[in-house]
Amino acid sequence: MAATNRWTGEHLLAAFDEHLRRTRGLCAGTRRNYRRYALVFLETVFAGGPVDVGAIHVRDVVGFAGDLTGRYQPRTAELAASALRWFFRFLRTAGLRTDRLEDAVPMMPHRPSGLVRHLEPPRLTQLIASLDSGSPRGLRDRAIILCIARLGLRASEVAQLRLDDLDWRNAAVRVRTRKTGHGALLSPVTRNEDVGARLRH
Repeated sequence: MAATNRWTGEHLLAAFDEHLRRTRGLCAGTRRNYRRYALVFLETVFAGGPVDVGAIHVRDVVGFAGDLTGRYQPRTAELAASALRWFFRFLRTAGLRTDRLEDAVPMMPHRPSGLVRHLEPPRLTQLIASLDSGSPRGLRDRAIILCIARLGLRASEVAQLRLDDLDWRNAAVRVRTRKTGHGALLSPVTRNEDVGARLRH
């Protein structure tokens, strides 16, 4: 692996970022997170010294992954583990490794076992009914919940919505940037309901 000695950590992470952009189409924010966790791994393994990815051992991966749950919250630990897997796949694609280091990264649950994964329709109806529809805050909360429940939007996507993103006539919502880095035009799952009416009333 003599070729790996010509790579600096900075150049390696820049190449990793470009790989994620070209092959996965990830948005800048997600790529930034993946680079950050790859950097933490490299700094941990090489103690801030020269980076030689050919010298990474499985025990380095297992040891670092084992510390993730103690270092981060569960969801962040899962994100860091995912970043490592993609980093190791990149090393193989770039010809810097020939083995599958990503297989040494364990799966990590990102939710406590007792956390509700979704609301059944009656519970969702109950939640919406509990909101104060006579106040601006209640109407705002209703709109947020409906966008998440009916359109599957992430919290960050809802926060970025503007009034001109709502196509009232065609009952659709334009999301400018999704996790993939591309926009989308979304319609509610229930076709016969007017999304405008649901958001207004």
